[in-house]
Amino acid sequence: MLYFLDESARKILRGLARRESGVAQLIDPGSGTPELFDLYSRDTIYEFWPDEGDLLTDLLKHQLITSHDLNLYKITDFGRKVASLSEDE
Repeated sequence: MLYFLDESARKILRGLARRESGVAQLIDPGSGTPELFDLYSRDTIYEFWPDEGDLLTDLLKHQLITSHDLNLYKITDFGRKVASLSEDE
């Protein structure tokens, strides 16, 4: 599975896996650059570049994350396992 993910997708997975809840929200703070941030700590997990719009779609497609509404994402158990493997690389 790791070979299907680029480094940016791995960073998102690792960032979500480090959160106990594994939940993050996608927001656009007005800068035009969306950010995925932790709802509890308010830390930014990942700041997207304009050409990275498909990263979350790819993670959803591979069932590494789930979407509970338009901008709320949660890592799956499978996603946590993949994230732990990417830490070992």
